[in-house]
Amino acid sequence: MGFESYCSEFPANGEGTFTFKKKVMKHVLGISRFDLKFAKGEHHNVKKLRISLGYHKLGDQFIVTTNATLDDDSRHHIAPESKINVSILAWVDGDYEALTLVNPPLPISNTANDSNPVRVYQLDRPVFRQTVLSGFDFSFPDDNDRELQQLTIAVGSNFNAATATVTPTVTAAMIGGHSKVATCYGDCGLVDLCEPKPVDWLHATSYNLSHGGTCRFDPATSGAHYIAFMTGFDIRYANGQYHKLREIEASVAVHSDGLTEVKATMEDNGKNRATTARVAGVTFAYTAPKPKPS
Repeated sequence: MGFESYCSEFPANGEGTFTFKKKVMKHVLGISRFDLKFAKGEHHNVKKLRISLGYHKLGDQFIVTTNATLDDDSRHHIAPESKINVSILAWVDGDYEALTLVNPPLPISNTANDSNPVRVYQLDRPVFRQTVLSGFDFSFPDDNDRELQQLTIAVGSNFNAATATVTPTVTAAMIGGHSKVATCYGDCGLVDLCEPKPVDWLHATSYNLSHGGTCRFDPATSGAHYIAFMTGFDIRYANGQYHKLREIEASVAVHSDGLTEVKATMEDNGKNRATTARVAGVTFAYTAPKPKPS
């Protein structure tokens, strides 16, 4: 009984497989990197930008489906070499009622709190809770594609003590030429641990770093396994600047020693690159859980 985790690169539109050593009881999927670009190195206005993840189980395998859209007014589309890195954290080989690993079934609107509560808690227990990014959907509300100025999203969760519920939240914006703001949705996963006392076998470190930034896991965890997820990004040109898009990329990556680094960029075919490029994420460190006293 414990955790297993994996991270793999998949085509932006395709599928891949995670094979587990033990029976998966609970799991959460999220994005750790995406690199989306137009075909043939061209740059274009943007009408729609979207990533979604799906999966189905087949024995000890998880078949993950990736779906990504990047297009202007439907004449130019995403390049086949575009990639998405998917992370999965799973609880295996036994039930653990106090732990929640879940991807809610519905996307969350940026303009309304229309998502359903994920979990109801006992109020006398401390709560460990972290939301991870598992998808997004940006589109301009009219029939026109536009140059981009800003693309940003952050997923989180609200805890209502009165009703003891947790509800996913999203803050997102895609801003294009003439200050048009897109319709935005986000997908998330929830990692939650609700125990009478803290545990020493699962820790998380959150961060919000500029492109090229790094951080070390705190607290240091000897012999730990690490898995990283994005929780958001903010990529933009300077105020008042709008450009066509050739490629957009954001990532979090964790090494075996717990060092995490982030990257982010947005650029056209000229010399115009994003002036603000930040990525938020969370890195989990886990060891084998200690057995409860009999």
